[in-house]
Amino acid sequence: SPNKAFVQAAARYRAGMLTTAGVVQGRMSEADGHRTGYALGAMLNLPRVVVSALYTRRETTMGGEGLGLGLALPLGKWTLGAQVARVHASTNVQHKGATSLELFADYALSKRTRLYANFGSLNARAQWLNGTTLDGVRTPAANGEAFAVGVVHRF
Repeated sequence: SPNKAFVQAAARYRAGMLTTAGVVQGRMSEADGHRTGYALGAMLNLPRVVVSALYTRRETTMGGEGLGLGLALPLGKWTLGAQVARVHASTNVQHKGATSLELFADYALSKRTRLYANFGSLNARAQWLNGTTLDGVRTPAANGEAFAVGVVHRF
């Protein structure tokens, strides 16, 4: 059974336009294929564009390792952007090459309230990776695309 006494730690550092962050999660099980997981990220907030990058190693060798890249364009009250993430290493060949894409638009109504619209897409391998397992049978995620709209208010 999974180890419920694990440790997670995270840190963030900001210097001028650069923000870096990392998180680590201890091994949750002694079973084969389980390991310590971590993620490292960086964001460069330039005057006209925000660029971000991420490297992640999931807690299992099957979950794999991956990279992510993102761009956001602030345009007055609007922010438009795109992100892509891809698994490049996994012990499960069906997970290698799993790719997700997100396109987003935010509109600032005030300092604390914004509207958002997001579109996300998963390729067939990402649908398998993000699926479920019931009674030993793997089922891919039901839909490879999603759209969301909403309001965020910070209290």
